[in-house]
Amino acid sequence: MFSTKLTRIKCCLTDKNGNILDPYKPNAVSYTIIPLNHAVQKQFRSISGKILDAEKFLVVIKGYISLFIENKLISEPKPFKVYKISCKPKGTDLSLRIYDFKCGLNTICIRNNLLNINVKALLGTILHSEAQVDLVI
Repeated sequence: MFSTKLTRIKCCLTDKNGNILDPYKPNAVSYTIIPLNHAVQKQFRSISGKILDAEKFLVVIKGYISLFIENKLISEPKPFKVYKISCKPKGTDLSLRIYDFKCGLNTICIRNNLLNINVKALLGTILHSEAQVDLVI
């Protein structure tokens, strides 16, 4: 019974109500940046050769994924939360955005007339840091 419709199942990034979102638009997912003040400070060399201090931080990425068949919602929106640690040059501001989004069904298991689906999502995120600088002309 399930097998003819399984190939038509697709997963999408949605809001908490199951409305499909464009993953490349701002606020499709939520980003929270948490400084890790207790972390060991690092230094790195910039492209120009200057030694800069780096600050570690934690990024929490949150959103919802739902399953659809022919644009009809067939699952409750499932929340996801991803934690990533990164570094940025000290004193810079960050902005984050998705540059690549893929969502697919990895494993489908039918047992006792119940459908189990393993959903895998890729959220490629760009971290952009910028700082205010004074230019002398």
